[in-house]
Amino acid sequence: MIFIKAIDITDAMLVSSTVAEPSGSDPLAWASPTNYALGALAYRAGTHRVYKRIVAGATGTPPEQDIAGYPGVTAPNWKDYLPTNRWAMFDAEVNTQSVQASGDMVITVAPGELADSLVLLEAEADEVEIEVTDGAAGPVVYTRTVDMVTSVVTDAYEYCFEPFTRSSTLVLRDLPPYLNAHITVTLRGPAPVKLGALRIGTGYFMGRTTYGAQAGAQTTSKTVIDEETSVIRLSPGKVRKTMRLQMEVDNGAVNQVSDLFEKQLGRVGVWLGVETVDLKPFVVDGFILDYFVAVTEPTMSIYSVEIQGMT
Repeated sequence: MIFIKAIDITDAMLVSSTVAEPSGSDPLAWASPTNYALGALAYRAGTHRVYKRIVAGATGTPPEQDIAGYPGVTAPNWKDYLPTNRWAMFDAEVNTQSVQASGDMVITVAPGELADSLVLLEAEADEVEIEVTDGAAGPVVYTRTVDMVTSVVTDAYEYCFEPFTRSSTLVLRDLPPYLNAHITVTLRGPAPVKLGALRIGTGYFMGRTTYGAQAGAQTTSKTVIDEETSVIRLSPGKVRKTMRLQMEVDNGAVNQVSDLFEKQLGRVGVWLGVETVDLKPFVVDGFILDYFVAVTEPTMSIYSVEIQGMT
């Protein structure tokens, strides 16, 4: 099992992006003292978030300071609703996608920290190119192009008639860890090009996953029953991945592994359930639901881990 500790991308780290702000479905920027109707949307450039009006009216308090949970707010007028289109790939959710309506999606990030791993989730593109330079105008120290179009052929009919599909997940574990690295990710394909999550960080080997590891998904979809007709309708919801596994750890590394687990409780990261990153169901962007460790041998312990993915 490998854990990738993702870096929280800030304004200062985002060097450039072809996804504008506002763009796509982003609403207009919040303005005071506009009289907003119930359900109206407005975005804030400072937070890169879209807010939804839950009480009609006009107030002079910025939406990010007028939501539930903000210190001193007892009767909020706004709800934190969604990320802006440009920053959707950097938020904690996976199902919120940044969308490039036309042309290539090109993002350059300078994390200012050592990083050896890059993960793309919920991507919709035919090709992805990654380039790393040592500094803004420095030499190219890494470049790689990945074809995201795949096809699984089991018979002649599928070979002739079944359409090609795209892989939505990409994991790279061989980035050169330069402190002044500028990482440029280019997604190409028929418009629109989309990306649900861009994660950059450092990978840590946790332990050897044993056979029997499980990966799956849960849905937030709900069934609605019409009281008059008893007709059942499905209200579609978001999907989140889950993973349960056991891994072997040498007893000499138990303290280190447990410390890392404890520090990640309540935090989101990328978890590779198996070292073969081509097994996409075992690539989960989420948090530790629980873990247990049992000493099974004089030199070996077994961890049982459950990871809950983000929607």
